[in-house]
Amino acid sequence: NWLATDGCGNSNTCDQTITVQRCVPPPSCLVSWWPGDGNANDIVGPNSGTLQGDATFASGETGQAFSFNGSNSWVQVPDSPSLEIAGPFTIEVWVQPNGIDNSTDRWPIVWNGNSVGQNVTSPYALGLLMNNQIFATVGDGIAENDVTSSVQLEPGVWHHLAFVADGTQLSLYVNGVLDSSAPQTLTPSGYSFPFVIGGGLGSPLN
Repeated sequence: NWLATDGCGNSNTCDQTITVQRCVPPPSCLVSWWPGDGNANDIVGPNSGTLQGDATFASGETGQAFSFNGSNSWVQVPDSPSLEIAGPFTIEVWVQPNGIDNSTDRWPIVWNGNSVGQNVTSPYALGLLMNNQIFATVGDGIAENDVTSSVQLEPGVWHHLAFVADGTQLSLYVNGVLDSSAPQTLTPSGYSFPFVIGGGLGSPLN
């Protein structure tokens, strides 16, 4: 119910209905979605995770988001058949790096692989390099294909990233714009490891 008054003191009331909807309807083929809005639940699939170490929450692009301290925090999701995707697939994230950290060469954002790190053992990974460029990779246990962005992410700013592996090409999109691409010559395989958000096991994102 609204009350409107003009400069002469005349007033009137009106009723208004407001409908709140999601910003973007989820596609029908969506496998999992972790908003990080106060919990680590998967809101469309069976793959809920658990906060590890000092992982917590902070203000996000909308609502809340996962917050990681760069040393001992991440979200871990148990291995699941629904996450063992050979492709084609797309991984999308909103990310706000806190700075530029040169203490390691790669900081995973989302990742599947063993505790050695994102390499040939990783069926897929998306993350940041030391200079805040974006990297993405697919691996089959023997070899890997990689793509690296030309853009460097500005610290303290929210960015939307999308990594697309269509079976013949790897593509990176930044804020809806194609940034870079590279050939895909292998099929992701070698699962049985946890799916990790916010870092690899032992190299959490900041």
